[in-house]
Amino acid sequence: MTHEEQLAFFPGDNTNLAGILTVPSTSNGLVVLLPWGAGAYPSSARNRIRTRLARALADRGYHSFRFDYQGVGESDGEYRVATMGNPYTGDVLAASEWLRTQGLDRLMVVANCFGAWSSLSAAPLIRGLEGMILVNCPVRRDHKEVNAAHRPWQWWVRHVRRLRVSKLRSAQSRARYRRLVTTKAGALVRIRQKDVRFTQAISHLITDGIPLLLMYGSDGFRPDFEAELGRELGPILDSAAAPTRSLFVTERVEGFATLASQNLLIETVTSWLDEVVKRTPRPTEQAS
Repeated sequence: MTHEEQLAFFPGDNTNLAGILTVPSTSNGLVVLLPWGAGAYPSSARNRIRTRLARALADRGYHSFRFDYQGVGESDGEYRVATMGNPYTGDVLAASEWLRTQGLDRLMVVANCFGAWSSLSAAPLIRGLEGMILVNCPVRRDHKEVNAAHRPWQWWVRHVRRLRVSKLRSAQSRARYRRLVTTKAGALVRIRQKDVRFTQAISHLITDGIPLLLMYGSDGFRPDFEAELGRELGPILDSAAAPTRSLFVTERVEGFATLASQNLLIETVTSWLDEVVKRTPRPTEQAS
């Protein structure tokens, strides 16, 4: 075995969180933080993809850290349903700061879905960040409402019938219904509300010289991402230096339900990280 795995507990945003630090037998000095999608999946992630990825990274000399969100797995606290308006930014930052206390201050982030959205939100505050891979990252905070706006009237009638006054007592529910109505009205007159947060966040990272890989499969948020490429995002990515790029694959990446999609992710992540390492001088080289 070329690695060992250590259970760790650390202070999160609101409570104590648990994670697993995978330690390679020979380190290259870099640690990969693995925030993953929402849902009550423990640190192994669905189909144990995070476990496989962490061990593959250890074989190449990378430390890696995968952790449970609050109320999940070994972490304390109550599980809360993830919403795009309330990403787990604090938990991602807490994990990155804990890694610094362990002497691991050269950080890469490989994040998926809601974890990618949370990591993108946290990125400006992550110290020592040297690269990010965002897999199937949501592009719009209101993507559910945008998709619902284009559903047939029969779908809307069914959901209106299910509406109860009790749901409207929640501020979060009222805000969601307002977005639903707004996006539906915009769809009727062919006006799509702009959501610039994703593009602005990517632009800031590129300006700061942080290498990025934006990976999408044949499912998930790819249509929204391709739409953004046709607007401001396309020229921004085109202006970025290698190895920053977008990558489209034919496999379905949501949940990594097949062995082929898992193997593709591991191969893509390890090869891209190795490319970044080759292009980035080590601290001693920078000092000289």
